[in-house]
Amino acid sequence: MRSIVLLSVILVAAAAATTDEKSIQAEWDLFKSQYGKSYENPSEEYRRMRIFMNNLNTISEHNLKYQKGEVSFEVGINKFSDMLSEEVDDLYTGVNRVNRLKALNGEEVYIPELKGKQFVPTKVDVPDFVDWTHMGAVTAVRNQKTCGACYAFSALAALEGRLYLKSKWTPSEAKIQALSVQNIIDCSEDYGNNGCHGGLAMYTYDYILSNKGLNNETVYPYEGKDGKCRYKPEQSIVTMKDYVKVTPFDENELKLAVATGPVSASFNTNPDSFKMYKSGIYEDVECNANSLNHAMAVVGYGVDYKTNKQYWLVKNSWGTDWGMDGYIKMARNAGNMCGIATRPVFPNVN
Repeated sequence: MRSIVLLSVILVAAAAATTDEKSIQAEWDLFKSQYGKSYENPSEEYRRMRIFMNNLNTISEHNLKYQKGEVSFEVGINKFSDMLSEEVDDLYTGVNRVNRLKALNGEEVYIPELKGKQFVPTKVDVPDFVDWTHMGAVTAVRNQKTCGACYAFSALAALEGRLYLKSKWTPSEAKIQALSVQNIIDCSEDYGNNGCHGGLAMYTYDYILSNKGLNNETVYPYEGKDGKCRYKPEQSIVTMKDYVKVTPFDENELKLAVATGPVSASFNTNPDSFKMYKSGIYEDVECNANSLNHAMAVVGYGVDYKTNKQYWLVKNSWGTDWGMDGYIKMARNAGNMCGIATRPVFPNVN
């Protein structure tokens, strides 16, 4: 009898293992199909599948905590799920780390020598909720792909929005235009940027100010690689007066700035949880203000009505197949989550 029972246990375990293998294989096949993945050889595919399985396990463990209400955001499979975290950092970010400044907690963070005018709020009584996407002041989410030009996407998102908001109240019909990131990639090296290998929003604004203009996306479309400068001055559409710096680490001042329009900011996106983000309000103790490696645009803020948790609404440049259709909600007033308040700047178009 014991032998029969033992055999039954072994058979059940074997069946479960087989079911798990089939389930994982099905997940893998679906992932490859959904994201158009292909690999050089079977050995490389096996390596990528192992990474995928590890990430899948991490996702399952995290989402169990999410279901129990232990964490405030959900993670999921996306186009990065067959990649190591450091590979994503190398290929999909692009903020230069220069100079240093001491954070309020004494930790050292990278920050450039801040230039530009100091932001002086004209109003301190601002709305509890701001979402510039609903006001038409944010262009469609774009995909930087493997070109480290996040700094340009972020800087131009702020400029696009503020140009639109300026023109919105004029007699002429306002229409938001996507500005040329490729123009920045190809033409702003003399101002400190390094094309697809990183840069800063402030250097981008320096170029636009000195150049006295910028082409739009239609005139100078995105290629996602370094190229020769082909700026067309006769088709320039941008004017800027200067740019404005927000006091580092001051989330209340950042709120006042975002209430006037989109803002460019730098972030630490190193944690695995950030790459896997799917929905909810992102908050991870590992996402501190050190090692700022990515730039995104802060396009709103608010309070979640279910949890009463404060958040920032942030536009990424990783395409609509990441996060909440390309956006992430990040915890606000939670100790400068991911460094969001470390290096905010925005253009002055008034």
